[in-house]
Amino acid sequence: MIVAHGDRLCKIATDYSVADYSEHAAAGSGEPYALGSLFDSKGTPETRICRALGAAEANCSGVRAPFTVKTTRKEIA
Repeated sequence: MIVAHGDRLCKIATDYSVADYSEHAAAGSGEPYALGSLFDSKGTPETRICRALGAAEANCSGVRAPFTVKTTRKEIA
């Protein structure tokens, strides 16, 4: 599971260990494909996440749409 809070990005493993990441993270069977996409992507976080999911889906039989990306960030009007 990937969790972001404030400026922190963490991955919680199945043994409940927590690892901090400074730039980007991915989890699951499509992790290497998503990380490759995130490494060189530009745009909003939502755009980058959708591209990474698309890369994972295109290259890993265990990753399939539909995907849901949620944010708790409040939009400033």
